[in-house]
Amino acid sequence: MDYLNVMRPNLRKIIWLELTRAIERDLYMRKVMQIQSSPGNLPSFKSLSCPQEELDPSGSVDKPKGRVESPASSIKGGDDTLKSQDGQGWWVHIYAEHIYSTLQKHQELRIPYGRNSPQLEYRRYLVDFMGLLCEKLHINIGTQHLAVYLMDHFMDNHSIADTQLHLTCLVSLQIAAKSEELDRLIPTIDTLSSFVQYAYGVEEFKRMELTVLKFYKWNLNIPTAAHFINYYLHNALDVSDIYRGKQLEDQFENAEKAFERYTKYFLEISLQEVIFLEHTPATVSACCVLASRKCMNIQPLWPRRLEIKTGKSVKGLAKCGNLMLNQHDRDEQAEKTDEIQTTSEGSLPSNLYELPTQYLQTV
Repeated sequence: MDYLNVMRPNLRKIIWLELTRAIERDLYMRKVMQIQSSPGNLPSFKSLSCPQEELDPSGSVDKPKGRVESPASSIKGGDDTLKSQDGQGWWVHIYAEHIYSTLQKHQELRIPYGRNSPQLEYRRYLVDFMGLLCEKLHINIGTQHLAVYLMDHFMDNHSIADTQLHLTCLVSLQIAAKSEELDRLIPTIDTLSSFVQYAYGVEEFKRMELTVLKFYKWNLNIPTAAHFINYYLHNALDVSDIYRGKQLEDQFENAEKAFERYTKYFLEISLQEVIFLEHTPATVSACCVLASRKCMNIQPLWPRRLEIKTGKSVKGLAKCGNLMLNQHDRDEQAEKTDEIQTTSEGSLPSNLYELPTQYLQTV
């Protein structure tokens, strides 16, 4: 009976959502535009066109109602957290292991990233630009991660005119918001366009939105590192851990707040460098916890409970974890010298802030 009380409302929402999406997908796919192929077998947006009758007067493709909100939404502490009837997040329920297992399976369905985009050099700027938009619009970190994923893989498989890069960024953010956010927090086309001096019209937004959705075959159930983080944070600290020479029991609340700030910081780092796309979202999320424990000097570094929880050893996390700690070291040095340092994935040093030598062997 407990199982039915917890899961039945969400199942109704999911079934309703899938039916709605199937109907919408059928309607749009019947009328969606034909994209002309440019040299190199990569679609080009230089000659996109869309008949007027395809455009919804409201401004864009509607978000399906009754959407179950993202479990990653709670990272900012808002009221858009995926919770059950008793007000708890999915990661503390008795069925959390099943949900986590499903997320792991879905992450294997992500589109491979090949660094094929001709505009790859602009990626860091676009990610930072999107981060500023998310901050101004109070968009949660789960939406931000999904938006970056949508932008990355869409750019990786298309040749996009430089003048359309901001539009690609804005549309990716809007689509992610429709999938992850509460209705009241979804930015409108007018709001997004205002950040680029209204350089793009409503029809351009909608044409791009339909093109992106078609590329992903209307499947936005894509796990990111932000979707795993709360599950890992739930057991990231324990009263028996050693912090500042003492057990956490008497300082748990303060340590927990500091730990969450570190974790959020490392999640941001994972978006900035394209090299993190080589790792699965679950690995990146686990490394955020590992790097946070390392920076706070919490002992033991990777206790048995976390190895069981994540299914990963320190050896398996060393490569990705070192990348995060290297960037942390650079950021600290930049703060001390008041210099702005920009780096690319090709210039990551290997010896700035490494994990213990015996853990450096990867598996």
